[in-house]
Amino acid sequence: MKYIEARDIIKLNQKILSKVEGYPTGFQDPDGKEVLQSIVGRARKRTVPSEAAAEYICGLNTAHVFKSANKRTAFLAGEMFLGRNGVKLGITDEEAVKLSKDIRNGRLLFEEVEKYIKEKSRPGVRNNI
Repeated sequence: MKYIEARDIIKLNQKILSKVEGYPTGFQDPDGKEVLQSIVGRARKRTVPSEAAAEYICGLNTAHVFKSANKRTAFLAGEMFLGRNGVKLGITDEEAVKLSKDIRNGRLLFEEVEKYIKEKSRPGVRNNI
């Protein structure tokens, strides 16, 4: 599988924030880079695409690694990973927002997110990542 690295996620967060003004950039805490590396490490241990994507999405959502755009970064990182592995996540932007908020607010557990990703996945790549 083609995993994404911490530097990819950092660039993704920076790209998201470059499109809006007034949001703080960088890591939330001094240990943010280590937390990000841990999330990436957990994803690399997964051999099923939906599980690895769930690690990126859940980990980034709950760890709140960055000062801003954590939910967007989390979802797009998971989607980027799936795309690199020939999988498209077939959900709307509204569904992605709800998924991210539900994870962040503790309404969805990893296993539920992984199952949802598996159910909504199909062959293909989203072009805008």
